[in-house]
Amino acid sequence: MKFSVIVLFFSLLLSFPSKAQVSINNDTITQISNSDTLISTVPFNPNKIEEFKNSKDFAYLNNAESDGWWARFKNWLRLKYNQFVTWFFEQFGTSTAVSLLLKILPYFLLGILVLLIGWLFSKLSASTSMLHKNKDTTFYINAEEEIIRSKNIEELISSAIQAQDYRLAIRYYYLQLLKIFNSEGTINYEFQKTNDDYLAEIKNLELKASFKNIIRLYDFIWYGNFNIGEKEFQRAQESFKGIKNDLNSLKDE
Repeated sequence: MKFSVIVLFFSLLLSFPSKAQVSINNDTITQISNSDTLISTVPFNPNKIEEFKNSKDFAYLNNAESDGWWARFKNWLRLKYNQFVTWFFEQFGTSTAVSLLLKILPYFLLGILVLLIGWLFSKLSASTSMLHKNKDTTFYINAEEEIIRSKNIEELISSAIQAQDYRLAIRYYYLQLLKIFNSEGTINYEFQKTNDDYLAEIKNLELKASFKNIIRLYDFIWYGNFNIGEKEFQRAQESFKGIKNDLNSLKDE
């Protein structure tokens, strides 16, 4: 009896793996194909693909490479501005006032940029004008020295008056006065000297005062580009004749 029980026990024990194996085999997934599904291949034209490749509309790489430095600079500015706006909203919120400020800010910065460019152009224009002015001054200095040293100034004055170029006549009167002062030893003429230098060299106080008035008159008419008429010229002419008379009076003393 005991032997039969033992045999039955081992028989049951040995039968368990076989059943488990069968169970595993029964759980295997089998792929089911549906033969009713219609599968078709989509045709394409290789020539059409080549046409797309050669089309400028699809040449994205070329378009990217054709961007110049100005386009890259604008893109960089736009990127930085967007980054700033994002950071600003994260820090200070999205109130209406802040939004309005950020909308106005680009135009404000653009206005500053335009003003800066205008200022730079004005400085450049002023520098160019100064350069031309220096060239013109050099020309007048050289012409002045030539007139005083070698020209017949009285004839030049007469020609200017006849042509009714009274402004030029005043200039010749002034140069004639410098020539007279130099020949009389009142001043030592040098073309690089200024009127203040000549005033310092004149010893007689009355003559110095008269020459100071002549300088004011000459600067106003000649350097101020003031075109005078015949009546104004006659009054200025009397001033030059008066200082010549003063100089002659000093010679007679």
